[in-house]
Amino acid sequence: MNFNRRCYPGPGSHCRSPATDWGAISTVSWGMLAAGRSVAESTKGGNVVRRIIQVALIVAGLIHFLPVTGVIGAERLTAMYAIPFADPNLLILMRHRAVMLGLLGGLVLYSVFRPGMQGTGIVVGTVSLASIVGLAWSVGGYNQSLSRVVMADSVAVFCFLVAAALRARLHA
Repeated sequence: MNFNRRCYPGPGSHCRSPATDWGAISTVSWGMLAAGRSVAESTKGGNVVRRIIQVALIVAGLIHFLPVTGVIGAERLTAMYAIPFADPNLLILMRHRAVMLGLLGGLVLYSVFRPGMQGTGIVVGTVSLASIVGLAWSVGGYNQSLSRVVMADSVAVFCFLVAAALRARLHA
């Protein structure tokens, strides 16, 4: 009996010797070894990239989530945007906007812990915030409070773009 072989039962079962049993080292890892990088360096680098993606999504998600406090009412919306919200129609629309931004921010924050959702969170978040930045730049003439919103949203868009680029590199 040869104790140096591993056999795997089941359909198409086969036996391998330790010399051909590469275990958990994947083809990708072997490619990295061929490129002169160790498996540990590759894994460590991958973890660093994943952490940077997570941090970028947390920052962008929190920025996206902050306006949810506007759902409280006109006083909070006025404090955020320095615009009076006396018209009930405008108040309804802006409170609804606060809910929608909260939902999108929640999705982005959820995607931090569910990598399979990160692509969706990045696309939805980028489109949402880039649209307000683009609208503000195209119209112009907005107040100082809205200028802060545009600046924060621009930072979030940058974070989304960083996360997207790193995800593309990680999954290439």
